[in-house]
Amino acid sequence: MVRKLINKSSIVSYSCEEMYSLVCDIPNYHLFLPYCSSASILNQEDDVVHGEMIFSYLGFTYSLVTKNTMRPYESIDLCLVKGDVQALDGRWEFKDLGDGRCQVSLILDVAMHDGLLYRMYNRVIDKLADTMVDCFVNRAYQVYGYGDD
Repeated sequence: MVRKLINKSSIVSYSCEEMYSLVCDIPNYHLFLPYCSSASILNQEDDVVHGEMIFSYLGFTYSLVTKNTMRPYESIDLCLVKGDVQALDGRWEFKDLGDGRCQVSLILDVAMHDGLLYRMYNRVIDKLADTMVDCFVNRAYQVYGYGDD
């Protein structure tokens, strides 16, 4: 097993509501996340959303289905339902800093399979995990403009 721990954050000139909305916009992930070829909401009931992401890399396709427990504008807890990793747990946090700014944080704990067959997929997950916060900040620039940064 290969384990990847991520704890990244960024202070942005957007509100918690704006950043939370981008993270909740699962169907548009394919527009800005590396290797993501499609994403969809499979089921939504109260504060729980099941989402699926499909990744393509060098002709191979991988998928992840997560259960996302939503706390509007504050946090989103993630856990693996099924997919091409052994385990995935995480949390998005949105902290209001005042003046329309917020701190966006992502904590991820991913256990990836070991072995030759999984090396390519592990690269996909590795790059995605390392750049996820930056991808959402860049998406905020695209959707909301550059703000006061």
